[in-house]
Amino acid sequence: YAAGNYEGKSWDVAFEIEQRAARPAVLWPLIQNEVYTDPHHQLSPETARRLFAPDNVLRGSISSFETYFQCPYAYFLKSGLRLSKGSLTSVDAAITGTIQHALLEQSIQTWGKDYARISDPYFRQLNDLFPDQQAEIDQIQRRMQLNLKQLLESLAGMEENTSFKPAHQEFRFEEDLIESNGILVRLKGIIDRIDICFNDLRILDYKSSAKTLSESKVKAGLQLQLLTYLIIAVRKLRLNPAGAYYCSLKNETINVSEASLNGRRMEIEDV
Repeated sequence: YAAGNYEGKSWDVAFEIEQRAARPAVLWPLIQNEVYTDPHHQLSPETARRLFAPDNVLRGSISSFETYFQCPYAYFLKSGLRLSKGSLTSVDAAITGTIQHALLEQSIQTWGKDYARISDPYFRQLNDLFPDQQAEIDQIQRRMQLNLKQLLESLAGMEENTSFKPAHQEFRFEEDLIESNGILVRLKGIIDRIDICFNDLRILDYKSSAKTLSESKVKAGLQLQLLTYLIIAVRKLRLNPAGAYYCSLKNETINVSEASLNGRRMEIEDV
């Protein structure tokens, strides 16, 4: 009989069974009741080359290499097998982020340093693409317009107090890093915005949510994008680095507890 249950408690045989047995009951010398193996999967060099570098060039963005540092298996699924979430069926955060990126890019190209005076974005294309989600799209539009209004007010204040001017938007680059075992590692990416003042430059990286730079994550290879973009921009444009910044395009939701309101009821007023 088993020496214990799954909770780690010992079991003793009943006294009556021990008396009826021809000989005293003896515990089985069991080490474990299940055979468990942890297989180690590894790609052969030939398979890895065919998946990631068929022409002996390993191409990838900084975010894809960060994925490898975080989880090699996730990198294998995304960059090796190229699995995706499927076709576009609804409005998500990626779509709204793309709209805001495009809006800022086009406004800077049109008005330069005065881009903060742009009007509200248009959502007609989304209504045509998702006719069954017009109510949700209207809500997204109202919230995005409020977010952009507050963002542009903040950026307008920044532009009034700096000598930097937008010089490049959606700056695309490719940079060869290292070569090992006949494989060339080539980094590619897009820098959202580069500002220039005399011989100095700074970069702005638009984000759909609030994000801060973490020293520990940088040292662990988990947050390399912002600083790498700055290094690439300095190398490509031959200017001096002045700074690298995240620019959040979203107002974070603030949770207010009932206790902080001292039990008072709040009336919602539409303004």
